[in-house]
Amino acid sequence: MRMRKKLFVGGAVIAALAVSGTAYAFWSSTGTGTGSGNVGNVTNGDIVLDGTLSADLIPGGTATLAVTVANNSAAPVRIGPVSATVSAKDGSNHEINNVCQISATTYNQNTTVAANQSATALGNLTVSMVNDGSVDQDVCKGATVTFQLTSATPI
Repeated sequence: MRMRKKLFVGGAVIAALAVSGTAYAFWSSTGTGTGSGNVGNVTNGDIVLDGTLSADLIPGGTATLAVTVANNSAAPVRIGPVSATVSAKDGSNHEINNVCQISATTYNQNTTVAANQSATALGNLTVSMVNDGSVDQDVCKGATVTFQLTSATPI
C-alpha cells in the first residue's frame, strides 16, 4: 500500500505542476493583430429642411415660416443655425425680389436630431415684406415666394 500512496501523491504533484504550468503559460502569453472599421458620414440629402408659411405676405406685414427637419442618416446630427434665402417671382416667372423686398430671420438654436428621424418641428423664422411707398409693389400681388433653407450641418 505504501507504493500506491507514493504513486498517488506523486501523480497529484505532477498534476498540480501541469495545471500551474498551464496557468502560467496562459497569463504570460503575448500576441499581435490588426483590425479595421469605418467612421459613419452624413451626406447631402440625409438632412431635409422644409418650411411652411403661415399666411400670405402683404407690404409691411410678417408671417411665420415653420421649419421642420428630417434626419435620414443612421447617426444623430446637430443642426446649427438655419437661414432662408427668399425668392419672389411674378406670374410670368420673372424675379421681382428688388420690388417685393421679402426677407427672413435666422433660426439660431443648435438642436440634436435623432437618427432616422422623420420630419419634426424645428423652429420658426419670421418672414417680412417691406412696405416701400417709392416703388409700385402691385407686381407682388399673387407672387410665388420660395425659400431656400440652409444649415451648416452637422456641426
